[in-house]
Parts: sequence; structure tokens; C-alpha cells
Amino acid sequence: MDPDSTEMANEVKSKVILHWNCRGLVEFPEVIRSHGSHIQEIYLKWNKLTTLPPWIIELFNVTNLYMYGNLIEQLPKELGQMSQLTVLDLSANKLEQIPSCIGNLGNLKALFLNDNFVERLPIGKCDY
Repeated sequence: MDPDSTEMANEVKSKVILHWNCRGLVEFPEVIRSHGSHIQEIYLKWNKLTTLPPWIIELFNVTNLYMYGNLIEQLPKELGQMSQLTVLDLSANKLEQIPSCIGNLGNLKALFLNDNFVERLPIGKCDY
């Protein structure tokens, strides 16, 4: 592991709320998957992410996910399995469609989609 990776891993291990805004990230950091099963809130605002990884469902404790100001064009259907989410901020991205699986997020209290290209929300839920 290079020094940056070790530093990132140590930061993930020591936090419950992860603030990684404005870091120029182009991919959702794999180090969160490896060391962040305890993380409850993730802030990855103002990065250069284009998608969320399907393995995001492995982050069982994340209740708040803030992805404001990225370049996200598509969401994985697995996002709909994150039933613990209460806040999902996808504002200021490049989304044109929201998958119907978003309807499976039964605990969701706040969904932010402003400043995207979404014209309508899906009806219903999806089966896995």
C-alpha cells in the first residue's frame, strides 16, 4: 500500500463521518469498501465521480450520502438496496434518469436531485 492509500485507510478507520469533499476523486474510493463498514455519513461533494459502484450496498451503516456537484450520469440499481439511507443528495450532477429501485428506499427522508436533467421520477419499485 502506498503512503497515500495507508493515510486514507487510517482516516476511514478512525471516522464515522467521512468528509472527502473537493479532492478531485474520479472513482468512489475502494478504501471505503475495505475499511469503512462502520461509516455512517459520506460526503464526497465537488469531486469528479461519474458513477457509484455496485458494491455500495456493502456499506450497511451509511445513512447519509452526499454526492453534490459530481459528474454522475447513472446510478446502479444496487443503490435501491441501501434501505438504511435517510438522506441522499445527488444534486448538481448529470443525471437524466432515476432508476425505479430508488422507490425501495423505505427510510429515505430527503432526496435531493436539483440541478440535474431529471424530468420525472419513476413510479414503483424494482425487484432484484
